Amino acid sequence: MKTLALTFVLLFGARASAIAAVNTPQAELVAAVDAHAEVAAVLYAASATQAALAKSSDAKLRAQQVQISALIAKVRAGGVRTAQLVAAEETFVAELAAKDRAYAVQIAAFRGAVTDIAATAEGATALARFNDGDEVGALAILDRLRAANDLARQKRADIESAAEARVIAKLALEAHNRSKQSINDVIVRYEAVVRLDPGVSDDWIQLDRLYQEAGARRAAETAAQTARNDHERSVALSDLGLVFTSQGDLRSARKAYEEGLVIIRRLTAADPTDAQAQHDLAVSLSRIGDVLYPQGDLAGARKAYDESLAILRREAATDPGSARPQRNVSVGIDKVGDIMAAQSDLAGALKAHQEQLAIARRLALGDPTNQAFQRNVSVSLSKIYAVLMALGDLSGARKASEEMIANTRRLSAGDPANAEYQRDLAIDLQTLTEVLAAQGDLTGATKALDEALMIDHRRSAADPTNAQDQNDIAIDLGDSGDILTAQGNRDGALRAFQTQLSIVRRLAAADPTDARRQRDISDCLGKIGDVLMSQANRAGARKAYEESLAVARGVAASHPGSSQSARSVAVGLYRLGDAKAADGNFGAALQSDRESLRATRALVAANPDSAELKRDICIVLARLGAIEATHGDLAQALTSDQESLDRARKLAAADTTNADVQRAIAVGLFQLAGIAGSGVTTVQVRAQLAGMKKSGILRPADRLWLDKSPAN
Repeated sequence: MKTLALTFVLLFGARASAIAAVNTPQAELVAAVDAHAEVAAVLYAASATQAALAKSSDAKLRAQQVQISALIAKVRAGGVRTAQLVAAEETFVAELAAKDRAYAVQIAAFRGAVTDIAATAEGATALARFNDGDEVGALAILDRLRAANDLARQKRADIESAAEARVIAKLALEAHNRSKQSINDVIVRYEAVVRLDPGVSDDWIQLDRLYQEAGARRAAETAAQTARNDHERSVALSDLGLVFTSQGDLRSARKAYEEGLVIIRRLTAADPTDAQAQHDLAVSLSRIGDVLYPQGDLAGARKAYDESLAILRREAATDPGSARPQRNVSVGIDKVGDIMAAQSDLAGALKAHQEQLAIARRLALGDPTNQAFQRNVSVSLSKIYAVLMALGDLSGARKASEEMIANTRRLSAGDPANAEYQRDLAIDLQTLTEVLAAQGDLTGATKALDEALMIDHRRSAADPTNAQDQNDIAIDLGDSGDILTAQGNRDGALRAFQTQLSIVRRLAAADPTDARRQRDISDCLGKIGDVLMSQANRAGARKAYEESLAVARGVAASHPGSSQSARSVAVGLYRLGDAKAADGNFGAALQSDRESLRATRALVAANPDSAELKRDICIVLARLGAIEATHGDLAQALTSDQESLDRARKLAAADTTNADVQRAIAVGLFQLAGIAGSGVTTVQVRAQLAGMKKSGILRPADRLWLDKSPAN
């Protein structure tokens, strides 16, 4: 009897021994047995429960344990298990399970076995009589409970093993994305994960995608291997490149495209009149450009796109009445325009996208029922918008943005379930957010952004792992952070930028060779540093700035022809100089700012149409002037501040609606007013700020500046 009771205590803990102390006659126990109460008691007393509790530091659970112990003491004194005790035990187990996933799985398995035992009257009676001397029945119960414990222990071990296997599988997936691990090896790892722990949805989603990827890749590879002639092989290689591109494996995609290009060039050289071979050559060149562009090889991409477009123009010239060749030319122009913009040939880019828009309007007018043609009008307008923003033409950019939103709303209204139109609308709203914020209309910008966020979150909820949707949300968060910064909501801005950073880091990890993703990381870190500086967290800001600059330098070193990458370095130097100045290290700050100014002047010289770069010079000069004045070099400060003001005024003459430029004028006036002999007074500073306030472009964060500016 003692041995049997001891075994039960070892299996289920002290609760069982307390029940065993109640000397209830067997006949009364049979009549009074409550299966529900017996199961609750066993689950509470289970070793798994006690072990999980021992690891927990939750004060609420400890308090519940004390309450339950008091109720058990009443049972030990001769009372009966009350509904209050049963409810307390059940609540305790449920709350502990909610805090410990491994325990939740373990106790669920144990609950199934114990509930099965208590499912019949005989089983419930045997469970209740366990400590009353019924050895035969008790041994049978113990055997079944031991098996339940074994199952629970195995479940916990499986979950812990799955957690480790999941981490390794994710690393294997990253190795596959870098072309260092076969997809079959990754599939085997994820299959092992779901076998050990089948309850994690994300694992099944990833495994499903791997199966799809493997199937598409095998089909394309088989097509290339079984091709009967050069034409079939070139087409198969092109399709294989598309599969690699969709998987983010740009290196393998480029290799497949270039291998196919060699074959196509051989075919076109053998028969220059073969129209299909010429078209295949144009497609192959375009796809190679699509790979080179994100890898930062802008010159190579431009060369490929130019050659492709020349072929497409010749095709269209032979059949001017057909819409399809015209559409192909429009797509080719779009790609060339994008490369021109990336190379800071903004005048060329604007001309290209205007030609693209003219073709899109002509096709849409010729076939009003063709939704693809109608959508192409919005796509063309979006490209013109981007160039106009870079040129500093905010009025023109806003007009383009509003037209494309109206066009996309018409398309979406005709097909509300079309996910592509919904994404288009969100992107269009992002453009309106950007231009309104630049014009100082933060209320309008916030309204547009809220609608974009609502659309993007709805789309992301349907597919949380979709990289494109996640990128759209990251853009929304960046816009939100910019607006919150302008409104003076630093904490909100910091949260927005930090969330954005976590998304862009994850996206960049999928393809470390994508220069655009790396620039996103650098830009986001810079903005986080800006907010931390405004919060007087200089150490945190400096850390963010240093990482931002390091990432920017790495991208610039691997993509020396990119003006975007060079600008990221110049901006990074400026920001780091800000942190050094805040630390009182003015010599180091001057060095960083002068290096930034040299780099920005070189960029402006190479890209004379860029209003963005010209604004950058104003900003750097103004900061140099401030540091030089603090350093006691008033003559040099006067020179820097005056050049900053002159440049800002020239920009303002071209676009009076640009809030950033008007603010640069205010900064220049303010700093010059503090230098004797500059000829600028605080009256001019107040007049500039008051004019900005009247126009609605004075940032809320800058209003205190106006209030504190002396009247004379």
